[in-house]
Amino acid sequence: MRKVFYQLPSKIDKYEAFKEIVSSCSIFEKLEDREDFLAKVISREHIQTTGIGHGVAIAHGMVKGGGEPLIALGYSEKGIVYDDVFPDEVHLIFIIASFEDDQNEYIKAVSSILSWVHDINFREKLLGQIQSDKCQAFFTMLSEQNYHPLQKE
Repeated sequence: MRKVFYQLPSKIDKYEAFKEIVSSCSIFEKLEDREDFLAKVISREHIQTTGIGHGVAIAHGMVKGGGEPLIALGYSEKGIVYDDVFPDEVHLIFIIASFEDDQNEYIKAVSSILSWVHDINFREKLLGQIQSDKCQAFFTMLSEQNYHPLQKE
């Protein structure tokens, strides 16, 4: 099974977090050049923050070729000071490798992730590491890289 989740160390900045997630999650082994991808993620972050609020960030970089986006999640229990735009510390950092030839798949994946993390009840359970059917469904979705929106009850 591909590793798509990484528990971040307590003292780390966002750029170190990006490096840890990309180097530790086996999902990114599919990339031809992880270092080049990491440089693209960092370059994108310098252009505009990828923090979306509520303790969540979705950092991303585009690579050549086609295929499904590759996505991993880093979790910081302590939280990371991310930027001045969102003063909340970030606890969930998604890293997405999207392919130039398949941007529709990238949009679908991001839309699905946003539907999950914008749900306050789900987000609180995930941040609190509470075992629930929704959290399990979310991690299954990530590990299978098969994205779908959160089903509202």
